[in-house]
Amino acid sequence: MPLHTFVHFEPVPGKEDLLREELRLLLAPTRAEPGCIRIHLYEALGGPLVFYIHSEWVDEGRSMATPNCRT
Repeated sequence: MPLHTFVHFEPVPGKEDLLREELRLLLAPTRAEPGCIRIHLYEALGGPLVFYIHSEWVDEGRSMATPNCRT
């Protein structure tokens, strides 16, 4: 059964562009990981700036075990 993850990021004031770029840099390598079906970065349009990553994985075992998902 596929696993969907939703991750919420709130940037430190003054670091919005840095966080946006760091998150974008994670997308391509994560898409190349075995088991990754898709991953997308979203940015909230209203209110305080918030980023979200939605990813879909083949199964739970493949989701957080990849190098790009470990911090």
